[in-house]
Amino acid sequence: MHISFDYVCYCYFSCLLDYCRDMSSDVSSFTLSEADVLLESGEAILVQLTVTPKVEGILKIVGVRWKLSGSVVGLYNFETNVVKKRIAKGRRGAKSSPSNDLKFLVIESLPKLEGFIRHIPERAYAGDLRHLVLELRNPSEFSVKNLKIKVSHPRFLCVGKQDELMKEFPACLEKKTVAEQSGALGNSSKRPHALFLFPEDITVLGNTPLLWPLWFRAAVPGNISLLITIYYEMGNMSSVIKYRTLRMRYNMQVLPSLNVAYQISPCPSRLRQFLVRMDILNQTSSESFQVHQLSAVGHQWEISLLQPFDVIFPSKSLFTGQALSCFFILKGVPSRLICSRDLLHLLPNLSMSASDSKSLNHGKSLTSKDKSSSLSLPLLESDVNLQASNDRLFDISSSPLADFHCCERSQGVSSQDDPNTVDFILISWLPKTDGVSDSRLFSHHACHCRQGFDY
Repeated sequence: MHISFDYVCYCYFSCLLDYCRDMSSDVSSFTLSEADVLLESGEAILVQLTVTPKVEGILKIVGVRWKLSGSVVGLYNFETNVVKKRIAKGRRGAKSSPSNDLKFLVIESLPKLEGFIRHIPERAYAGDLRHLVLELRNPSEFSVKNLKIKVSHPRFLCVGKQDELMKEFPACLEKKTVAEQSGALGNSSKRPHALFLFPEDITVLGNTPLLWPLWFRAAVPGNISLLITIYYEMGNMSSVIKYRTLRMRYNMQVLPSLNVAYQISPCPSRLRQFLVRMDILNQTSSESFQVHQLSAVGHQWEISLLQPFDVIFPSKSLFTGQALSCFFILKGVPSRLICSRDLLHLLPNLSMSASDSKSLNHGKSLTSKDKSSSLSLPLLESDVNLQASNDRLFDISSSPLADFHCCERSQGVSSQDDPNTVDFILISWLPKTDGVSDSRLFSHHACHCRQGFDY
C-alpha cells in the first residue's frame, strides 16, 4: 500500500487569520513538506514532517492529512482528543492535549553562532601541549556581541590572549634574552578560570570569522569529555530573545606518556643544598621522547646538573619502555638575595627617583655604568638544559606553562602552602615521524615535592 502524507490548511497563523480567510490557502505564510512511504501489513513506521513559517505570529498545527494510493483521503484532528481523568483527592483535571505541544511562537530571524576548534586532537599523550584556534561564524544578518566562553576542564583547555593568535608555536614560549625583554612588560600569568569574557568591542557578523587562540594540554590519562559553552547576545536590541548559547563537545582519549618521579635528599655538608634524583619511564607503546629542560618553579631555587647530561644519556632519546635516572643539585636562595636580584633585573623598565636610586646603591646615585655592571651579574638558574646543543629554554613563568602549572598546583591542596616543598616542570619533545608532520611539545608537572628537612 502506497501512502502520501502532507500538511494542509489545518496549519495556520492565528495573527494572520483575517488574511488567511481571504486566501484559498496558507502557502504564502509557510512551506510544507511531504513524505512518501510504503507501509506493509501490520507495520508501524515513524514519519517526520516539517513546516517552515515565513512571517511572525502564532503557528498552530491542528491536524494531519494523508492519501491512500493517491485516492482515498484520511484526516486526523488533534483538537478532538482532549481527555479528562480523575486525579488524587477526588479532584478532576484536564489532561494536556497534544495540540498544546504543537503551538509555536514565530519571531523574527535570530543570529545563530556557529563554531569549532581547529585541529583539536581525538587522541593525545599525557602532557601534550598545543596551540589551537577557536573559529566562530555568524551567517545571519544581525551581529552578536558580549561573548563569554565557559570551559568544563580548565586543566585541559584555557583561553589565550588575542595577540597570541599569530605567534609561532613553540618559539613563542621560549625565554627571551635581556635585550628582548628591555622595554617590554612581563607576561603575567594566573590560574585559568572556567569563564572567560571576550573584550567588549568584539562582535561577530558576516563572512569574516572570529579567530581566538586556545591552549590545550592533556593533563592526565583517561577518557575526557570537553564541554565548551559560548554565551552571546543579540546585536539587534529589539529582538524578543536577548541571548543564545552555542555548545560544543569534544571527546578525547589521553594515553600515558612519561612517568616522572623525584626524590629530594639534603646534602649533609651544605646548608640550603639538596640532591634531587629524577626517574623517568617511557610508558608509551611506540613513541620515543627527547627530554629538553628541567625547571624548578620559583625564584628561590637554583638548579644544576651533577654530571653533564650527554655523559649520563648519550642517546638523547628515551625509547619505548626505557627508564632513565639522573641527579641534580638544588640550592635554596635567601629571600634578601632574591629581592636584590629581582630589582636589578627590573631596572631597565623602571623610572626611579634620585632618592630611590641612592637607597638601592647604599646611598650613592646609580650611574649608567653601575646599572650596566649590576645587570651583568649572573641571574639565578632555575632551568637546566638537558640537550647537548645550545637550544633556547622555555619560559615556565609565562603563559600558558605558568597557567597550566597553577591548575596542577591546585590539585594538591594539603601541602599547597607548605614553604618546604618545591615544584618541577620537565619539558620534553616528541620528534617528527612519518605520521607526525611537526615535533610536539610536552610539559610534565610535579607539585609539592617535599624537601628532606625544614630550613
